[in-house]
Amino acid sequence: MEDHGRQLELDLDYGTESFARRGLASAGRAAHGLLHWLPVILPFALFAQISLLGLAPALEERARLAGEEHRQLARAERLAETYGALERQARALADPIFRERVRRARASAGFETAPRPLALPMSPPRDRE
Repeated sequence: MEDHGRQLELDLDYGTESFARRGLASAGRAAHGLLHWLPVILPFALFAQISLLGLAPALEERARLAGEEHRQLARAERLAETYGALERQARALADPIFRERVRRARASAGFETAPRPLALPMSPPRDRE
């Protein structure tokens, strides 16, 4: 019976000593396997990310931005035309010869003859205090 107890004692010592070794060996094998398959796993993970989560919203956003671009370009064109017209009016109103011609044309057409200051039609009204 003594041999049996001693054998059991040896098995227990062997199991506890090699547990750390076996753990390290299995972790090393797992790391090696992961590194071996990493070039295959990463492209599949990236493809899954793009196809499931990223591609559809990105395409929707691209379509929305394309429509918004056309609206903004049309708005910018209208603003440039308005700015050009207002700039021409401002240059004309700053010219004393033009102002005199307008005053004479208004007087000959029967409008009030008192000189009235000319202003841009889109300028905000000024409050008199």
